[in-house]
Amino acid sequence: LTDITDSRGSVVGKATVETRVTVTGTGSSGQRIQLRDAEANIGSPIDIPDSATTWTADLTGLTVKGYTIKAKALYDNGQESGPLAFSVTASVTPTLTDITDSQGSVVGKTTIETRVTVTGTGSSGQGIQLRDANANIGSPIDIPANATTWTANLTGLTPKGYSIKAKALYGSGQESGPLAFSVTAGVTPTITDIT
Repeated sequence: LTDITDSRGSVVGKATVETRVTVTGTGSSGQRIQLRDAEANIGSPIDIPDSATTWTADLTGLTVKGYTIKAKALYDNGQESGPLAFSVTASVTPTLTDITDSQGSVVGKTTIETRVTVTGTGSSGQGIQLRDANANIGSPIDIPANATTWTANLTGLTPKGYSIKAKALYGSGQESGPLAFSVTAGVTPTITDIT
């Protein structure tokens, strides 16, 4: 096996929300290969062209679980390739659960702090991009492979209103609903008069 990809690239050692992947590999010209998930056949046998040693096959109808794919030769002694693993995870529309500063939630409020922490949910092992209105803000966020929750810090905020959304970097790129807050300039209190 040389790779396993979804529509966004290699999924080897990763998770995908897609139920179709493309598997590529090598074998003897004019022979057949059977893909296996652990010890069970998956998909139909693959014919390697007479004029090539490389092959490509699509696996469709994948379900939410871990896969360990091997290619077994349907010739000679039935040698097997080393395994390549990936998992299919449920596609979850991202959500934002809160935006906080050092004092607590700032959703629907104003803060003088230029750093906030954003929390939310999404599909495990996938990526999220925060957006302020229609522009990216901050770096992409990796959701842990064993969780659906994530936390990210936004720093260097300037005085203005923010409308933050989380956009999935998977599936069809679904977006969460927005959470709004404002940053205002901190003003040092002064005494203007004593009467």
